Amino acid sequence: MVGGGNLAAQFANAGLLDDLILSVIPVVLGDGKRLLPLEGPTSPLELTGSRTLGRGIVELRYTFTSPVPAG
Repeated sequence: MVGGGNLAAQFANAGLLDDLILSVIPVVLGDGKRLLPLEGPTSPLELTGSRTLGRGIVELRYTFTSPVPAG
């Protein structure tokens, strides 16, 4: 599944998210925004891999260490 935080949050709320791949693109956008706009905290994440994609882009791969609680 590829999409933004709102789409990923819907899967997380349904308890259907196992991994999260985050691409960091070095652009200054101003104030930050929640990665997953969920109500309440997310389950802990474990960084399981990373790679550079060129032009300063970094991909970070996380695994949820316990299931995301269904909302």
